[in-house]
Amino acid sequence: MITVLFDIDGTLLRARGAGLAAIQQTMQEMFGVSDLPQVSVHGRTDCGILQDFFKPFGLSFEEHRDAFLESYCRHLRGRLPEFPGHVLPGVVALLERLAGDENMALGLVTGNCRKAAQLKIEHFELTPYFCGLGGYGDNSANRDDVARDAVRAVRNRWPERYDPSHVWVIGDTVNDITCARAISAKAMVVETGGCTAEELKLESPDICLPNLTDIEIVLEALRS
Repeated sequence: MITVLFDIDGTLLRARGAGLAAIQQTMQEMFGVSDLPQVSVHGRTDCGILQDFFKPFGLSFEEHRDAFLESYCRHLRGRLPEFPGHVLPGVVALLERLAGDENMALGLVTGNCRKAAQLKIEHFELTPYFCGLGGYGDNSANRDDVARDAVRAVRNRWPERYDPSHVWVIGDTVNDITCARAISAKAMVVETGGCTAEELKLESPDICLPNLTDIEIVLEALRS
């Protein structure tokens, strides 16, 4: 069985700022904070991102984790329709092909917390292709931990079919490449999230593509 673990933002879809807007709304609601510091979010986990948002205000993310994520996801549900997000080119056609192959297992390896990932997948109508398996960014700032959680979930679901030598991570950042290496997986990266091919190739992915529109090239790589 071939396991294919997809990143969400920048790989499957673009939410166009809905997540940051929901974070800002929650920070204002819970702590009266209206101006957020500049924080790098690309390729990171929600846990790590929120820790960096909390630090300048002397707040502990660990202390407020559950309440914050609950409120954040409530606001995210409302903000997603307000932003011009979209599914990225080639994604639906590729997922259709993969989902129709009984030798493929699809999962997620995302920095989003589990509920936020579910909301985005539902909003962009990708739910039929994913069954909830994956690794999520609720509890660790380390993307490698998320990847380990993802393969553990697949292995537990299909203990007799899981093949550690046939695991792929498909993402759009350097962190997707490094987390793939942490689980001895192959890495396919696309340029749809903002990183250039030159930046991505510095980390030696197995394959780097402009996007996921050339399904036959993607399938050939996954089956190699």
